[in-house]
Amino acid sequence: MSEKKKLDWKELGKFVPKALDLFMLIRSVFESKGIGLEIVGWLTGEGKHIFHEHLKILSKEFLVAKSKFPEIVKTFSLKDLSSTLWAVDSEGNTHLTVTSNGMTGEEWEQYFKRCGCQMDDWSRGMLHCVSEAPTNGVTYHIVMPPSHRISLSRDNPVNKKIRAVAEECGWVEPHWEVACLLCEKFTAEQFKQIGLTCIVTMHEPIEDSDPNLGPMLFISGWNNSKCCFSGISGGHDYNYHCLDGFAFVVP
Repeated sequence: MSEKKKLDWKELGKFVPKALDLFMLIRSVFESKGIGLEIVGWLTGEGKHIFHEHLKILSKEFLVAKSKFPEIVKTFSLKDLSSTLWAVDSEGNTHLTVTSNGMTGEEWEQYFKRCGCQMDDWSRGMLHCVSEAPTNGVTYHIVMPPSHRISLSRDNPVNKKIRAVAEECGWVEPHWEVACLLCEKFTAEQFKQIGLTCIVTMHEPIEDSDPNLGPMLFISGWNNSKCCFSGISGGHDYNYHCLDGFAFVVP
């Protein structure tokens, strides 16, 4: 009797992020075209062979295009983003832009109240404690790596690990107002299409907003059709959901 092959956990760890990327891509395309769960039966039944043949053709076409235009799938500039709300690069990072409007923390609080955005005591307190002055007319190129692309563990404190990855990529800390601008510009449905439901803006942590939690970071979230604005401890070892993203600025 042949010996049972052991599971290669290292190879499995490499495969899981790729499988998640493929799932998110397929889901976003299906949802944008109004295709529901009924497609699953077709893909696993009579459509399996058809789908397989088309996938082989698409794979070949993608490899040819990538070999001719390697930079297109690697980098984005502000010019590339001028005609689209967002774009996703070959590493799964979402790119988009937001432009500041000069609103102070207190003004953002009043704006969110008027538009029905759900806020908690943390975010309200943080908006009253921001020390960095708002800007006006500044366009930020935002990049958001999804959390499943960053290896998080007890040995690597979450915020420290995420910021180290950003530094390696040349990304910098965003202004705190970026968190507010994300809620203002994008709807719940749009971020559902992007595949991110909760964005942690990795600005400089805000002091004195909650003495019990220490320095805080803003979270922009979307729940059904409403935006949600909250905060978490900037030094807390938080277990991020695989659909969360982290907002940095491309200088």
